Amino acid sequence: MQTQHASKVYPDLAHYSALCELGRELEPEYVELLEESLASARAQNRAWHLLLNTCQGDPVGLELKSRHEQYALILPDASEPGRFRAQMFDAKGFFAHSTRDTALEVLELLVTEGYTELATGALEQLSQSTDWKLGMFQTNLIAEVNRGRLSYPAMLKRLAGGESEISV
Repeated sequence: MQTQHASKVYPDLAHYSALCELGRELEPEYVELLEESLASARAQNRAWHLLLNTCQGDPVGLELKSRHEQYALILPDASEPGRFRAQMFDAKGFFAHSTRDTALEVLELLVTEGYTELATGALEQLSQSTDWKLGMFQTNLIAEVNRGRLSYPAMLKRLAGGESEISV
């Protein structure tokens, strides 16, 4: 199903290609067992090609949404120069990240994890909300405890009064 954009051919997702290859090698009675996984992989592969065409093969800066109201941004990784990061977030702030060698590997990871819908501007919009500010306040307090800069009881006290500490 390879797609082409401005004489650039984008390969299929590795997961999809592997399942297709497996389907060609299986006995016919086992292919039916593979169909459910292949249907999901087909949908991911369609999203992969749509996203690659949208970003013209350079996914840095893409914001994507999953069906679970979670989002991801693809960007260069500041802590590992030369690598790229998927920064995941939701309405309450950042909650995870994953680093890969290339931006395309990050996009592949995100698509196979269900981040298949473009969500341009999601980070900017969500980061303006009170829920985001409170969530990031809580995350920062937890980080301070983990670094040994704040005691657990002091964190709980600040969490109890959290809304008064953030600017809304």
